[in-house]
Amino acid sequence: GLQLWIDETKLRERIQNIPFVEHRNQILRNEQTWITVIVESYNGNKKGFLSLLKYLESVPRSWKIIYVTPGIVELGDKVEEAHRQIAQTMIHLDIIVLIDSPGTRYMKEVLFDHTDLHMVDDTEEAHKLAISLAWTGDCIVFQNDWTDNYFS
Repeated sequence: GLQLWIDETKLRERIQNIPFVEHRNQILRNEQTWITVIVESYNGNKKGFLSLLKYLESVPRSWKIIYVTPGIVELGDKVEEAHRQIAQTMIHLDIIVLIDSPGTRYMKEVLFDHTDLHMVDDTEEAHKLAISLAWTGDCIVFQNDWTDNYFS
């Protein structure tokens, strides 16, 4: 915008009014339970995963992070390398719920001694488990979402 000579004040106003894309870094707060849910369902690439995990690591907090993911789909011969790297950046999380998939099997190998690691069969089970593990003030993060045809 600045390169097109748009006034900086007007540009800032317009940027602030751009609506969020649903399921992309969408933050939902339940005012009754004070549980925060971060929905990053459509961010299914390695850079997006690492970016969100880096952000979560930097946030000072007194509440738990419950992180739910099926991993990344369609990585070809990079599936093992990418999932192992992502898993290394997840170690600081309080609770990790992995949805069984080719990628999360590698994550599980890296995180095998994490104190609160759960492996579930499908998205529905993961959502139920995450909700049951959350207490007042906690944060549930849903990173990526796969349709059922990807699970095997």
